[in-house]
Amino acid sequence: ITTPTFYSLTVANTGWVSCARLHSSPNATTTLSLSASGTNTQNIHVYISFAAFKGLTKVNSFSSIPIPVATQVNLVAIGKKANGDFVINQQAFALTANQQVALSMGVISEANLLAALAAL
Repeated sequence: ITTPTFYSLTVANTGWVSCARLHSSPNATTTLSLSASGTNTQNIHVYISFAAFKGLTKVNSFSSIPIPVATQVNLVAIGKKANGDFVINQQAFALTANQQVALSMGVISEANLLAALAAL
């Protein structure tokens, strides 16, 4: 039996992620609501990263966990169409109270998708 030499973290089950420190803010919190048109939108995976610290959260059911208002975030939505095309929507913004975002998914090559994710 060999001992694993790595750690695995499942973002979908943790909410806020920052191994360095707990996140705190004096601002009120709000949730971000998302929408997408088309078929099989349940197959779109949405993540929010934070500009002020190294943190990441997965958005489940198109509604985020509570996030402090005015937090600068990077939103990335990715998916794969039935024909094999990758799709992405990327946005950077400061979160406002009760903000709603309509996703506009665009086709992207696998190489450009990987580059976009690496740039986060």
